[in-house]
Amino acid sequence: MSTELSAVKPLLERIRQGSADAKSELVALLYDRLRQRAHHRLQHERPGHSLATTDLTHEAWLRLGQNDEFTKAADGNQLFRAFARAMRQVLIDRARRRKADKRGGDRHREELDDLANHVSATSQVEVLSLHEALDALAAEHPREAEVLQMRFFGGCEMAEIAEALSVSLSTVERDSRFGMAWLRDSLSQEGPHDTPT
Repeated sequence: MSTELSAVKPLLERIRQGSADAKSELVALLYDRLRQRAHHRLQHERPGHSLATTDLTHEAWLRLGQNDEFTKAADGNQLFRAFARAMRQVLIDRARRRKADKRGGDRHREELDDLANHVSATSQVEVLSLHEALDALAAEHPREAEVLQMRFFGGCEMAEIAEALSVSLSTVERDSRFGMAWLRDSLSQEGPHDTPT
């Protein structure tokens, strides 16, 4: 475990005890790492999207506070998992707002290169389609969905996911292969208006 991650747990404990300073210390400790994850996530968005790395980082961080994740998380791994979920929700909310702004036009496509590289060489998958497919996967296979969420929305490497989920690297790799096959099948069965282009 990195020194950075080992320092998170005592700060989370202090936050649970009501320390306002601990939250500021936590931001200072993790900001660069969270910003890197947000930057990695945005590299896979469509060209010309309007969300900057700093905006995504700050919006996801605010959601952690709104969802009381600082008192819920037992350690740094759980906090990073919560950050991945928060980034996913920020992107989904943005996609929904764009869709609503179009007032019923064609769905606006978001490129998710990680998934596109696995689903097909030319595929573009909309954030909302991926969100719906991940939710369906989570209903049947929660750990596999968590692995993919951490990859797509958290920008996590396989070894980081294994550590965060307290499973072996081979288990994460197997879960990822299974989840990708499941998503590929699910997304290929969508109707003509939803099929990724």
